[in-house]
Amino acid sequence: MKIQFTQSKEILLTTHAGLASIGALLSHTQLPQRLNRSLVKGMENPIHGNGDVMKSYLGLLCQGKSDFDHIEPFRKDPVFSNMPWCP
Repeated sequence: MKIQFTQSKEILLTTHAGLASIGALLSHTQLPQRLNRSLVKGMENPIHGNGDVMKSYLGLLCQGKSDFDHIEPFRKDPVFSNMPWCP
């Protein structure tokens, strides 16, 4: 796998710009797909897949946020929800 970083002439600053690299690396593990195959008793049709929850939490951890309730500011953030790891 080859990751290439390029510098833009337009300034676009975001606190979670590095998540694209993490998403690219995560996509090679197929971990989200494997987690989605895991079912929890009593939750045969969950609203959010296990892989989505894991990707969200990893995104928070990569920013140094360890509590899952820190996801709230990102719910309607188009950049966070359109990271390469979000299908």
